Amino acid sequence: MTAYNPFALSLKEAASFILNGNIIAYPTETVYGLGCNALDNQACQRLQELKKRSIQQSFIILVANTKQAQQLIHPKAHHQLSEAAKTWPGPYTWVFQAQEHLPAALTLQGKIALRISAHPLAQRLCALTETPIVSTSANLKNQQPLGDAKTIYTTFSPHISGIMRGEPGHAKPSRIIDAETMQVLRN
Repeated sequence: MTAYNPFALSLKEAASFILNGNIIAYPTETVYGLGCNALDNQACQRLQELKKRSIQQSFIILVANTKQAQQLIHPKAHHQLSEAAKTWPGPYTWVFQAQEHLPAALTLQGKIALRISAHPLAQRLCALTETPIVSTSANLKNQQPLGDAKTIYTTFSPHISGIMRGEPGHAKPSRIIDAETMQVLRN
């Protein structure tokens, strides 16, 4: 058994931390993301405070598959998933009308932003936890994303449990599309 290394969490360690209400950093297609169990209201609030984000901002949520996405989307918007599914996994975040029971940090004006990541480690993390995961860049408000594990850990310690092993993909940020209107909110 290997010793716990906060700069190189295994997939299983990262999943365990998320399922136990903790915040971790993990690689995505673009940069390192900070994340937690999206259905854990206390973890979401701690992440919002850690990032110094306004409560008027919501998070993007990674899901493992469209079945998991359906659980977060209002039933009358389920038909919109077929269009999103054509772009997933990939650099597309879709905004849907949200279920009413979700933590406040996940929604804005009754909507939720969802994505299925194309990064293999982020995909496996979502699949292993079997829960939606918050995806927000590893940075403080109005600052550039941090690019290496030690800087991320130093900046956010003791509020994060560690950084998952792996490298981010360095792609440009995902395109954000409103599923109802098909309006591109971020290109």
